[in-house]
Amino acid sequence: MKTEEKLHTLRKQKGITQAELAEIMDVSRQAVSRWESGVVTPSIENLKRLSSLYGVPLDYLLNEETEKEEGQGWNNEKEENFGDFFSCGHGNDGSLVCECL
Repeated sequence: MKTEEKLHTLRKQKGITQAELAEIMDVSRQAVSRWESGVVTPSIENLKRLSSLYGVPLDYLLNEETEKEEGQGWNNEKEENFGDFFSCGHGNDGSLVCECL
């Protein structure tokens, strides 16, 4: 699977929109759309942040041969901490709640 396909799939699995991801990543929604359509590849810094956000190894995002098996989870925690950038969890209604640090 190509990087852009993985980015799209992981965002959908996380239950967030392109606009929400753009806000979390501090980029435009159009940038997220270009990443997911393969027009542009995210910078290495953004790939590292996406890796943390989605709870997958950076190698998974970069290597087309690395696939995530059905049911395999690298990070299945309910609430996650994304380093120095932001912290996200789920609200009582199941919505994604993120806080910039």
